[in-house]
Amino acid sequence: MKLWIKMTSLLRLISLAGLALVATLGMVSLSVAEVVPGSKAAGLESCIAPTADMRRNHMDKLFHKRVQTMREGIRTPDASINECVSCHAAKDQSGHFVPVTEEGQFCQSCHERVAVKLDCFQCHRTTPESKPKSN
Repeated sequence: MKLWIKMTSLLRLISLAGLALVATLGMVSLSVAEVVPGSKAAGLESCIAPTADMRRNHMDKLFHKRVQTMREGIRTPDASINECVSCHAAKDQSGHFVPVTEEGQFCQSCHERVAVKLDCFQCHRTTPESKPKSN
């Protein structure tokens, strides 16, 4: 009986490891959405890092920034999610910003493809602030 339980546990572990590997390979080879026309980023050659690096590591960068900001109290405007939104949000025909979480927009299009929930925007804005902050 113990051997059967150990074998079942081992098979489950191997299955989970296989699924994780397939998911990881799928994410690495995934073609992430290009810059949305009408956004500030559309006029730039690269982001805060090379495009390939951002496609592969943007979540690590966001997690690192979150730790610095929320846990260590280090607040800098560089590489903040507000800066990401201000650069990647596009404008519609009337000149209003379209939320980055709307259908076909920068964040939403990729996250939908990989079935990842965008929970950043439970707290953060999905469009740039209309007026700059005064210090």
